[in-house]
Parts: sequence; structure tokens; C-alpha cells
Amino acid sequence: MGKKKRTKHKSVFISLEGQREYDLFCFFVRLFNDKSLRVIVHKDLGGTSNAILDRALKSPHPKVYAWFDEDDCLDDEHRKELEKRWHVKLSKNLKDGELQRENRKNLNPIIIVSTPLSIEGILIRLFGKQIPNLKHPICSEENF
Repeated sequence: MGKKKRTKHKSVFISLEGQREYDLFCFFVRLFNDKSLRVIVHKDLGGTSNAILDRALKSPHPKVYAWFDEDDCLDDEHRKELEKRWHVKLSKNLKDGELQRENRKNLNPIIIVSTPLSIEGILIRLFGKQIPNLKHPICSEENF
């Protein structure tokens, strides 16, 4: 008998701001993931944009995301770290919500900045729904 082929799983790490983002993210993973993607969510939720980015910067995973709200701005030290990792020069006038467009090669960490009119907020309000509190096996938690 031949050896059983192992399925290769791509690994993605995400650092989120809060429980609502975690619940929404796991809901989307449940809807759209084809199970070939291993999603790891940092178990510590909340904190400032800087704290969320710190968790993402420490991740050894091949694809890393940091998702935070626009209500808190990254400090100069974190912007300098993004410049170094993305190999770009960031304008001081650039808002956090505009940072990712400077990361043209999608290098780690990939920044997702939610604004008050973000698509998830619009969809939830449009359908008059609450984000379900679902934990999904594909959303594993990791703490460093």
C-alpha cells in the first residue's frame, strides 16, 4: 500500500481588537474557509492599536494580519517598524486607515483598519443582525 498523502495547510495568524471582531472573523471562517487554511487567532483580545500590532509583529507565521479600529493611532515607533518590514517610507500625514495601501507587496504584517463605516458594520446593520458568538474549530487560539 502507498503512503497516505498529507494535506498541506497554509497558516495564517491574526491579532484582533476585541470579542466582536473575533466572533465575526470566526463566523466568516466558518462560512468561507475550505479547511486548507489553518487560522490562528491570538488569544489576547483588546488593547490599543500598538498592542495589537505588537502581537502581530511577534508572530512567526507565514501570513500575519493585525486588525484594529481607527479610533486609536499607531505611534511613531510602530510606524517605523512597519517602514522597516515593508521596505517603504511612510508619510507622517498618512492615517492608519491608509497604511495598508503603502504595503504594495503585502508583506507581514498586513493591516486591517476598521472605520465606523466598515463593510462588516454596514452588513450587520443592514440585516438587523447581531454577530453570532461562534467558536469554530478552524479558529484556534495561540498565545506567545
